[in-house]
Amino acid sequence: MEESIMANSVERRMNDLLLEDEEAGKITINRKPIYVSCVSNFTNFLDLFRKTIRNMELGIPCVVLGRSNTVQHSYRWTELLMELLERENIDPGMLTYLSCELDDIIDITQSCRDSTGMLYTTSSRELAAAIKSGYPNTIASTGGPNTLVTTEWTKEVQDAIRMSATIECAGQCTALRHAVVPESVTKEDVEILFDTTHGAGSATDALKGGQFDCVFEGHAGSATPSLDDGVYTKHGKKDVYYKISTSLPEDGINEYWRKAVVDVTTKAPAPDLQGNSDPSKIDDLARWLVTNQPISLAVNAPRPLGFKLGQDLFEKTAQVVYTVGSTNDPRAPPALSCQARPQEAEVFGEFPPRKSLDTYTKYPVVVPSSTPAYDSSFKVEYLQSLTSADVESADGELNYARSAIDAAQDGAIRGYCVEILNYISNATETNPKRGF
Repeated sequence: MEESIMANSVERRMNDLLLEDEEAGKITINRKPIYVSCVSNFTNFLDLFRKTIRNMELGIPCVVLGRSNTVQHSYRWTELLMELLERENIDPGMLTYLSCELDDIIDITQSCRDSTGMLYTTSSRELAAAIKSGYPNTIASTGGPNTLVTTEWTKEVQDAIRMSATIECAGQCTALRHAVVPESVTKEDVEILFDTTHGAGSATDALKGGQFDCVFEGHAGSATPSLDDGVYTKHGKKDVYYKISTSLPEDGINEYWRKAVVDVTTKAPAPDLQGNSDPSKIDDLARWLVTNQPISLAVNAPRPLGFKLGQDLFEKTAQVVYTVGSTNDPRAPPALSCQARPQEAEVFGEFPPRKSLDTYTKYPVVVPSSTPAYDSSFKVEYLQSLTSADVESADGELNYARSAIDAAQDGAIRGYCVEILNYISNATETNPKRGF
């Protein structure tokens, strides 16, 4: 609810700016009906609510697609929204609920492709790839093997790993999947770590108990890892699976939605007294992160040395969320992998690996953002009206670029270059900033 109240207000202001640009003749907003394929555990912010309401605000009809694992939830939500539309005298044709089998959804979306806009989905990478293969205008929020790195094995770090791995019964998109720990950590240490895993009969019981990190009894989700090959171990008392290895996980590891499964790699790049870490370990981990593209990377090490480790990984990777905690400062507890806070001006998002991004989504998803902006475009006439004189440069710092802009033969390309330069200038002029 906190995210819904705070972050949605940011997106409303972004929508206001998009509408202002359209009214000023700068852009065109595509108002073809859009599809929303949702998951239930983020209804209040990331998924169903923001994708539907942000589009309807700007006059874009929405078709909510039923999904087998959340069909009742999304239907009841749509029914409530229909009642609100009627109460506010809004055309009920702005909202449709499509309840049918997956094959029928595929048939409808593909046959109506010329008459509809974007399809917004939150799903696994496998499902996103399947959707986009038949519907190119798919904007997919996908998961990723979220990773926590720690150079020390303190009780607080162990708590952070356990909480990150079991948040919402491992249903959070930033739930931990991979932990990089010191070489001294053993299988017995990991078993002890999960001894205190919380359990709950249901999500309702967890809420009543004030617990966000629980494994639910009889929960659904992905199939559990196989134990036949001896790769994964099931905890002796808890519904948790883990693997411990000196090597980083294989690329493309299964994320095991709704299952608490953690690959533990005993290869943490511990910093020396100057904050420098083994460059080969840094490079190996960075390559793995770039290839597998987690949403979230948490880094924990003694302060102030941990900042250098965080910086080294930041400069070699491209995650969406970085969080740097400490292992020795009570004022800065260890970072969890599940700490994205867009309601506090932190940008969040779910990107697939960059080299294969087009397999899963038309554009990467950034949150907060104006959802209708993903299907908006500059008007050619507006771009052609811009010249190098429209470059907004503090103290003339971008004057050097004016001659390059003037050399562009195509007026629309010249105008687009002006817009890009102004955007970069605005984004980098004063940092850090609170944004909207």
